[in-house]
Amino acid sequence: MHNFGEAFGWSSVVGNDRYTAKAVCLTPTKLLKIDKASLERVFDAHERSGRKFTMSLAKQLGQRLMDMHV
Repeated sequence: MHNFGEAFGWSSVVGNDRYTAKAVCLTPTKLLKIDKASLERVFDAHERSGRKFTMSLAKQLGQRLMDMHV
């Protein structure tokens, strides 16, 4: 079971036009959708948060890559 914040559609943030994963909700779920332009405005206004987000995303993508090669 995932908790809030454990899923993130990163593809659009980094400029991909294709989805690289899918999800199925097994229980009633609330989702939050933030368009790319709005997210970029938040990061522009809060650079430290944007940097933390970017580093966290890089770590997750790096782990995904490592898991593919094991």
